[in-house]
Amino acid sequence: THKCSILNVSLSTRGDFILVGDIMQSVTLLVYKSTESAIEVVAKEYHHMPVTSAIFFGENDYLTADSYYNLIIAHRNCDSLVDEERGRLDISNEIHLGEQINVFRKGALVIRHPSDNETPLLDSWIFGTTSGVIGLVLSISQSSFDFFLKLQEKLVQVIHGVGGFDHSDWRSFCSAQRKAPSKGFIDGDLIEIFLELSPEKKQEVAKTMKMPVDELVKRVEEMQRLH
Repeated sequence: THKCSILNVSLSTRGDFILVGDIMQSVTLLVYKSTESAIEVVAKEYHHMPVTSAIFFGENDYLTADSYYNLIIAHRNCDSLVDEERGRLDISNEIHLGEQINVFRKGALVIRHPSDNETPLLDSWIFGTTSGVIGLVLSISQSSFDFFLKLQEKLVQVIHGVGGFDHSDWRSFCSAQRKAPSKGFIDGDLIEIFLELSPEKKQEVAKTMKMPVDELVKRVEEMQRLH
């Protein structure tokens, strides 16, 4: 039995590890020790995010959502020689989603054949929100991430939000405690808007990316087929 939480809203397990999401005390990683029949705290996130859902994401990363409509990845530095650092979950990726997620599930929305797509997909997680939205978080290779991040930066110079609303402001992490630019995430919705641009706008973006329009369209369509 473990009794250091206040209001648990999410529970995920992997092997002997247990990930607990608490709307009052953020996210905590526990481990069950069968030889001692005990549950112990391994690491905690100390910013007290009002967590609405959390799930294991990679080896030492944990995909988390909060009630401020943010999407976060908390990372555990298990290779550190300092006990305090190993026992702390640090925010490594963050973005404002604009929807309140209340469930994550590991999985995909389409059957994917690796030979059909040049964008390496490492893994995927489905999420559901309180408003009924179903979305997808994709883990892609570093080279693909760098490419689409560059494309995202070029697109915001061409695509302007309604009323002049700035894309970076909209996607910035925002809570009662702080506001910070998004990091570690690509806005897939923005990337796919490229396919809806006029031929002239596509050519303008392709020129800044220093690649042919047809090749750029192909890369974006490949990403679109991942979901």
